[in-house]
Amino acid sequence: MAIDRTDLETAEAMIEEIKESADIIEIGTSLIKDYGLDRSVAYFRKRFPEQCFLADIKTCDEGAYEFRKTYEAGGDIRQSWDFLP
Repeated sequence: MAIDRTDLETAEAMIEEIKESADIIEIGTSLIKDYGLDRSVAYFRKRFPEQCFLADIKTCDEGAYEFRKTYEAGGDIRQSWDFLP
């Protein structure tokens, strides 16, 4: 389940509703961009410590930095785009 383009209160209510049936919950790009990793991924990690979260930050560069920041915030999975020569 992807949670995107909503406010944090609605996102939290959505997670509460689906947490028992969702294996992975995606914290979408716009939610992360609007609220930052601390107020989205890190907050939801603390609020729902047993849930698996995918942080969809869609970075094309700064991969090592973005991975580190995502995992520090509590994301379990990070989605990336890569360019191959």
